[in-house]
Amino acid sequence: MGQLASSPAQPSISIDDVLGGFLAVTHLIETGARRIAFVGGPLSVRQVRDRLEGANRAVRENPGVTLEVIDVETRVISAGHDVGAAIAAREPAHRPDGVFAVNDLVAIGMVQTLIAGGVRIPDDIALIGYDDIEYAENAIVPLTSVRPPHEEFGAAAVDLLLAVIDGEAAPEPHLVFAPELVARASTARAR
Repeated sequence: MGQLASSPAQPSISIDDVLGGFLAVTHLIETGARRIAFVGGPLSVRQVRDRLEGANRAVRENPGVTLEVIDVETRVISAGHDVGAAIAAREPAHRPDGVFAVNDLVAIGMVQTLIAGGVRIPDDIALIGYDDIEYAENAIVPLTSVRPPHEEFGAAAVDLLLAVIDGEAAPEPHLVFAPELVARASTARAR
C-alpha cells in the first residue's frame, strides 16, 4: 500500500495504519486479552511503526494490559513460523494471550506453528493480522484481520495519477483512508 508523502509538494495516498493498529489491539482487548504481543518489523518501516503506535495507544487506554514487541526482520510466513515456535515453547503462563501480527502472512505462519505446538487458536491465544489477504479467510483457522479499503484506495490512486499526468493540481493532495476490522474465528473466543 502507499505511504503518506514526506514532502507536502508530493501527492500521496495512504492507509491510516495508526488507526489500524489501534483497531487490532482494541479488538484483542475486547476478547479478553491482557498480555498482548505485537509481532512485526523492521521498525524502520513506517507502516510497521505506525501500526505499533496504534497498538501502544490501545494499551495505554486500557490499564492492566501489557504489550510485548517481538521484532522480526521480514514480514513473511517463515517469520511467523519462527515466532510461533518460540511462543509455543514458552510455559503457558509466559505466553501472550493475544497477538497482533503486522500482516496476514506473519499471522498465518504463526497460526500454523502454534497449532502444531499444541496451542489452541483462539482459546489460548487470540490472533489478528493485517491486510485481509485472500488467504486470511481461508486459513486453517480463519484469520481476523484489519482490511484496508482496497477498491477506494485503488480508484483514488488512478484518479491522482491521471491528474498528475494531465498537469492538474490534485484536489486532495494527501488522501488517508481508514481501515476496518474483519472479525473471524482466530479471535472468536468466550470471554
